[in-house]
Amino acid sequence: MCVVLEISKRIYYKYRNAEDTDYYDYLIIKEIFDDSKGTYGYRRITEGLKIKYGVIFNHKKVKRIMSKYYLKPEYIKRVRSNTYKRIEENVKSNLIKRNFNTDAQNIIWTTDITYLIYNGKRSYLSTILDLYDRKVVAYKISKFNNNQLVIETLNEAIAKRKDVHGLIIHSDQGFQYTSFEYKAICESNGITSFYDVFFCCELFGVHFKLDVFLFLLKIHQFLKSFLLVFVSLLQIHNFYKFYLFQEQQHQYQLY
Repeated sequence: MCVVLEISKRIYYKYRNAEDTDYYDYLIIKEIFDDSKGTYGYRRITEGLKIKYGVIFNHKKVKRIMSKYYLKPEYIKRVRSNTYKRIEENVKSNLIKRNFNTDAQNIIWTTDITYLIYNGKRSYLSTILDLYDRKVVAYKISKFNNNQLVIETLNEAIAKRKDVHGLIIHSDQGFQYTSFEYKAICESNGITSFYDVFFCCELFGVHFKLDVFLFLLKIHQFLKSFLLVFVSLLQIHNFYKFYLFQEQQHQYQLY
């Protein structure tokens, strides 16, 4: 056995009958762990020991014992149901029939939401496009895809163009665009909203996502280069200060 385990006989006989000092603590920790159906981490087990047995353990000790005996909790991920649903009574028929050409500004706007993934994180981009010149009227970026995102985008577009009475805004049938808040803002500003079952700014969204990604990538590269230059200058500055200090010490010794 010693040959298989690659240990000496002295070590084998030393620990053969030795008791593990953590074993009895492990038993009560295991009991709390089993009572939780394997979902408690070391913090909640520390609280459970205090409540059930009246003993106070350091949370670091509980963590060490759990790691030693391979007590790894399995966390239950709660699946959230999607509470956002479109309001059917606010859905209106599509009157522009996918004819995305106009003769002047502020006749037809299109709006949609797409997502951006950068550095492993997802953000949502809401844009409003004027079909006359295909220019962006307003856009907003948020971590959440909710009503506030499209409402803030719409308010910014209205503030920029001001005269929007009689304008048509075209979107899909997402829950944000069929909400009562969105409908109220449109009606109070004389804007007519229509809906399409298809993505109305798909081509624009793809190109815009690519442009934004490249722009963020350039910013990241620039900041990285700037940081390297800054660190180099800081090192030069520190070396120069050290050199002056050495010169002063040398002159002091001469006097």
